[in-house]
Amino acid sequence: MSRMTTVQTETKRRRQGARRGALSHGLLALACFALAGCKSPFALFSGNPADDEVTRRMANIDNERGPLERLLHGKKQADEARTLSPAEGLADFDKAKKRLDSGDVKGGEKALNKVAKNFKDSPVAEDSLFLVAESQFKRERYPAAQDSYDELLEQFPSTQYLDRVTKRLFTIAQIWLQSPTVVTSDEIQQVNFDDPSKTPAPVDPNPKPRGPTRHVPILPNAWDRSRPVFDTEGRALEALRNIWRKDPTGPLADDALMLEASYYLRKGNYSEADYLYSALRENYPKSPHFENAYVLGSHVKLMAYQGPAYDPKGLEEAEELKQSATRLFPENPAHERMQDELYKIQQQKAAQYWQDVKLYQRKGKPAAVAIYCRAILEEFPNSEYAVRARQLLDELEGKKPTESARPVTPHAHDAPAEPYEEPQVERIDPFDPKPVPEESAGRARL
Repeated sequence: MSRMTTVQTETKRRRQGARRGALSHGLLALACFALAGCKSPFALFSGNPADDEVTRRMANIDNERGPLERLLHGKKQADEARTLSPAEGLADFDKAKKRLDSGDVKGGEKALNKVAKNFKDSPVAEDSLFLVAESQFKRERYPAAQDSYDELLEQFPSTQYLDRVTKRLFTIAQIWLQSPTVVTSDEIQQVNFDDPSKTPAPVDPNPKPRGPTRHVPILPNAWDRSRPVFDTEGRALEALRNIWRKDPTGPLADDALMLEASYYLRKGNYSEADYLYSALRENYPKSPHFENAYVLGSHVKLMAYQGPAYDPKGLEEAEELKQSATRLFPENPAHERMQDELYKIQQQKAAQYWQDVKLYQRKGKPAAVAIYCRAILEEFPNSEYAVRARQLLDELEGKKPTESARPVTPHAHDAPAEPYEEPQVERIDPFDPKPVPEESAGRARL
C-alpha cells in the first residue's frame, strides 16, 4: 500500500472517532438536563419562575430536624398524649374522694392511701396524700398529719401543694410548742465573763402550763390524740426543720429557722442555736430576723466561751460578730451592752496572754515570760493586765517595781476594776532583755 493511501485511511479513522465522541457527550448532556427537571437544554438559561420554584422546594430544609429536635418533639408528643388521656388510677381516686366527702372519714382516708400506694407514678398519688393529710389535720390528728405531709414531701419534693404543706407544718409546730415567741435582743442579759454558764437564759414571756410528758420526753402521752405519744417538742422541731430544708426559698423558711433557734437558746443549747443563727445570717439577708440573728448570734458564741484557759476561737468569733452588729445596727437596744462586752472581750484576750505568762513562769523560762509581757503592753495597754506585765518586767530586770496607776477604760460607764493584787512571782535569775520603748511604757501607765 502506498504512503498516500495509508495517510488517507488514518485520517478517516480519526474523523469517525471524533464523531462518535461528540455524539456521546451530547447524549450525556441531555441526560443531565432531564435529571435537573429541564425540558430542553436552553431551559437552564431561560430564567423560568416555575423552574425556580421547583429548585427552591428541592433545596428547602425547613421540615428537617436534628437529633435533639427529634428527641424534644417526641417528648412533646408523649406529654400531650398523657395530658389528653385519663390519669392512671383516676377512677379509684374519684371513688375514694367521694367516700371521704360523704362523711366516711376513716374509710375515705384508707382508700386514698391505697390509691397513693398502688399508683405511685400517677398524679393521683400526690392528690391522694395531700387529701389524707388535710383530713387528719382538720380532725386534729396532728401526728398522723405530720407523717402524711412528710410522706408527700418525700415522694413529691416539688409538689404543687408545697406552700400549703409548710404552713400546716408551721402551725403544728406552734401548737406543740404552745405558741412560742422568738427571742429578742432585749431579753438577753449581760454575760458573766467569770463564769458564762451562770448567765441566765432568756425565758418565754408567756409561759404555759407543762405536763409531765413535756418535761420528760420518754414518758408516753396516752390520752391526748393531738400530740405524739413520745417527745412532743422533738417532733415540733422536726416539723420546723422540714420547712426550711424542704422549702428553703419559701415564705416560712426564715421564720422556722428563727423559731427553732429561739427554742435552743431558751434551753441553753448554745451550739445548736449558734448553727441556726449562722444559717439565717448567711442565707436570708432580707429577712426581718436578720438583725436579731446578728445580735443573738454574737451572744450565743460568747456564751459558749469557757474561759482564758480554753480555745479562744469562740471569743474571737463573738468579737467579730459584735463589732459587725454595733456597726450595722447602731440603734439596736442592745448596742450599749455590746459595747461593754467588746471591752470585756479585750480583757479576756489579755487574760489569755497572762495565762501564758504564768505557764512560762512555772517552767522557769524568763525570756518567754518577757515576750508575753511585752505582747500584753503592746496589744492591750488599757487592760488591767498591762500593769501586772509592767511590774513583772521590772522584777525580771532587777528593778524596783514602779508604782503605776490603774488603767483607764475607754468607757466611762464601766464599773471600777477590782483592787490590784501583787502577783506571786517566783524569783529567777535576771537577764538582759531588750528595753521596753518609752512609748509602750507610757501607754501602760495611762
